[in-house]
Amino acid sequence: MKKNTVKSRNRSSVREKIVSVFEQNVFTEKVMRKMLDKKTFSEYRRSLSKDIPLTRDLADRIAVVMKEWALSLGATHYAH
Repeated sequence: MKKNTVKSRNRSSVREKIVSVFEQNVFTEKVMRKMLDKKTFSEYRRSLSKDIPLTRDLADRIAVVMKEWALSLGATHYAH
């Protein structure tokens, strides 16, 4: 195996570890997909893909789930 290939793999491994640590407490799209109902997630994705602002109703539904998620991780204070 070439030396550069080993370095590249090591960098990828380190990057993956860093991402996994920092991503633990981030309300990512992956978390959204798990926690939001299908209709809400689809509306969210549609808004993103068409560059359309979220409706107030959609934003509120996402905020409720985001708050539940944060509290489930032990958050004691929450603001959005």
